[in-house]
Amino acid sequence: MSPRISVLGACNVDFTFRAPRLPLPGETLPGSTFFFDYGGKGANQAVTASRLGASVTLISRVGADEFGSRTREQLGREGIDVEHVRATPGVQTGSAAIMVDDAGGNAIIGIPGANALVSADDVLAARER
Repeated sequence: MSPRISVLGACNVDFTFRAPRLPLPGETLPGSTFFFDYGGKGANQAVTASRLGASVTLISRVGADEFGSRTREQLGREGIDVEHVRATPGVQTGSAAIMVDDAGGNAIIGIPGANALVSADDVLAARER
């Protein structure tokens, strides 16, 4: 029997840009690559635990938007129970703009979005199940 794990944490969409160096304030640099992925500390931990064989429930919030729908779908494809990843109207799914330089240094702007609305009630609802 696989271990059962509940994860409480953020779900984000990540937009990652790579360039030789990070830009200075007001500077525009040509980048080398761009990629989009699903992330957030909670989502990343849930995916890792699921891939290691655990039965995982994620407790989080996403916006009632396209990114939120796609995030829930992607997590479901990873075998994660997303019943308690609540789509929240009127707020965006959390996001992050990540700039990475060739040496691995980074600068990140994160927008919490729906993640900021996770509450004790969300945890209690998952616990009751």
